[in-house]
Amino acid sequence: MMNNQVSSYKMKNHLLSLSRNVFKAVNLFDSLLSQTFVILSELREIRQLLFEQRPAGEELRVFSVAEAAEKLHVKPRTLRTWVAQGKLTSILIGRKFYYKVSEILPNP
Repeated sequence: MMNNQVSSYKMKNHLLSLSRNVFKAVNLFDSLLSQTFVILSELREIRQLLFEQRPAGEELRVFSVAEAAEKLHVKPRTLRTWVAQGKLTSILIGRKFYYKVSEILPNP
């Protein structure tokens, strides 16, 4: 009988520990979700500011590195060199670089 009580006690402790860990995980997920919404909100504000700063009537269109390199018939490394030399402007969005269509194509 004593052995069953110890086993039952261990099981209850294990379930309690598991419940605490699940609760912590849910709280962590909730916190991450909240931070994600804050980041998305800030990105929307940044996008709005970028659109407000462009000249009136100019559409902000961009090429990815691969697209710009293909259009100019050069390698992506050449684009980076041109940016370093000031011949071309890149736009960093997130972790990726983009190039204005107006800089890549003379008359888009």
